[in-house]
Amino acid sequence: MTDKLHEDPAAPKLDAEANRAEAGLTRRELFGIGNVLAMPVLLGGATAHAEAGPLKPGPEIYQSIGVEPIINCRGTFTIIGGSVERPEVRAAMDAASKYFVQIDELAAAVGQRFAELTGAEWGMVSAGCAAGLKHVTAACVTGGNPERLIRIPDLTGFDKTEVVSPRYSRNVYDAAVRNIGVRMVTVDTPEELENALGPRTAMIYLTSGGPASSGPLSLENVASANGEVDGLRYGSALRPRGLVGLRGAGFSYDGIWYVNRVSHKIKRGEYKQNFTLTRNGLVSTVPTVPTVNI
Repeated sequence: MTDKLHEDPAAPKLDAEANRAEAGLTRRELFGIGNVLAMPVLLGGATAHAEAGPLKPGPEIYQSIGVEPIINCRGTFTIIGGSVERPEVRAAMDAASKYFVQIDELAAAVGQRFAELTGAEWGMVSAGCAAGLKHVTAACVTGGNPERLIRIPDLTGFDKTEVVSPRYSRNVYDAAVRNIGVRMVTVDTPEELENALGPRTAMIYLTSGGPASSGPLSLENVASANGEVDGLRYGSALRPRGLVGLRGAGFSYDGIWYVNRVSHKIKRGEYKQNFTLTRNGLVSTVPTVPTVNI
């Protein structure tokens, strides 16, 4: 286990990355970065071939400023513009652009709307993946305290300043997390993970897919809870693939959890429910935690 980025072989080597243009790139490396649009930056700042001119709104708006559109064969990636908006989205954006609102109130309302649509606790709009990681890390470190938010990245006096991550999750997006000023703690085994978690832990940083889907340091094993509840006292049946409120587990663990699995044991005068819960973070995001299925 290590918290020193320059000693971590799985962590991104920023100096080496900066010099990759001089060292040369293989085809595999180039496409592994995410998209060929990265080539001008990585190969020394080559410019677009199209000739720039006055902006011409319409089908050739990009060509009019010297940018050549590409055919997207990869999916939703920030580096190629995210995604093409549906007509309904463009209509909503046009309608919203005609008015002024208080931005904090808007963010809270949008978060609530995302929660209703997705079944998650809360949602946020960010300017891409890196921005989302940075916002989430800041939230975990400051707990939403506005006085602490303006002090980032100086975390002097903060209670939680560490981010724990399995080695497989360390990647170039670490920069967005480290920009908050946190200390990265890299772990390789469940035992190291258990020892790394403590009062200074602000967040567990996991990438999706691959090792995060299975194995000893998968999401299910890293952020999970197992137990048994008396169904007669609880008064409700837990439903798999739903959300449930958990209280009494402490500040970091109270909140809304995802019900992964449920088994039922029924005898005369007795009803027990064994459950496995998972979640994607510490500390509740809701002021009042419900104790029934959501």
